[in-house]
Amino acid sequence: MFKSYAPFLIQFSPEAYAMLGCSVSSVAPTIFRTVASAPGGFNLAYVPVHLDSGDYAASARIMPTDTIITEVDIAPTASTPRVIKGAALRSATAIPVARAGRVAR
Repeated sequence: MFKSYAPFLIQFSPEAYAMLGCSVSSVAPTIFRTVASAPGGFNLAYVPVHLDSGDYAASARIMPTDTIITEVDIAPTASTPRVIKGAALRSATAIPVARAGRVAR
């Protein structure tokens, strides 16, 4: 078994915080496990998270300080159940930006 320790931060949108209420601290480990088990590591643009209180969307990234940031928001009811990786989102948005005459990075 391999163990690793890293600092992480879970940020809830005001809407998600209102829906979860006082159970934010009890659902944070579930959200972290869902994001950690998703394909693509911690570079994720969209991960669906299903909890008893509703459906949520999480995104994750690693900061230059090696802190894992996970952001949680409410998910629309007709949202896709698939995971969208951060690299796929960046490549999909690079083409329209390049066509608009701006330099895509």
